[in-house]
Amino acid sequence: MTDPVRNPYSSQTSVDGGVLNGGAADGGELESYLVPFVRTGSIITLALAQGVVMIVAVLWFVGMSNRPVPDAADAAVPADVDPAAVDPAVLGGDGVLLAVGVGAAVLACIVAFILPRMIRRAAIDQYQQATPAEQPNAKGAAVVTAPLRQLLGASQTATLVGQAVLEGAAVLNAIMMFLNHNWIHLVPIAILLLGILIQMPTVQRKRDWIAAANRS
Repeated sequence: MTDPVRNPYSSQTSVDGGVLNGGAADGGELESYLVPFVRTGSIITLALAQGVVMIVAVLWFVGMSNRPVPDAADAAVPADVDPAAVDPAVLGGDGVLLAVGVGAAVLACIVAFILPRMIRRAAIDQYQQATPAEQPNAKGAAVVTAPLRQLLGASQTATLVGQAVLEGAAVLNAIMMFLNHNWIHLVPIAILLLGILIQMPTVQRKRDWIAAANRS
């Protein structure tokens, strides 16, 4: 039988029964695949955090520049009234915008905790249906199959979803701070920013998650 015509510029390498065809493969060492994968996730995380910081800094600067200065008559406060109770810089007027910002931050934290877990759980179920359990050895060498790549992609998607939810709430609080000149909004912003950073992926986290998916 005549062999089919092959492209001389494409390479094929067998790896544990898989075929690497022109570099697009279902095989390879897990560690060499995870390092650039995690690096990309870390860059995205830092970019999201930097975006929040830049937006907050710009709105804070503009808000400070446009902050209204009360007249002497308006600034007069009766002796029996606490000045902080009527200072719009402390409570933001009637406090509605502050309540909205804090409520959005709390809701974002809840959603950022639940939604990524649901995405990862669905990805694990799909991974287990598509491939048998594969345990990496002590040196981290394991075949990177198509189901495993899909599993890691779903993990990155879940992380980005959680970070995006927190970023949206942080930007909302920055806008509220700009509108009511209430610097208390910096507290939920700092908490949300920390939530974005602690989700930064690492190689060990990905390896532990793969091991957990194989054990589930």
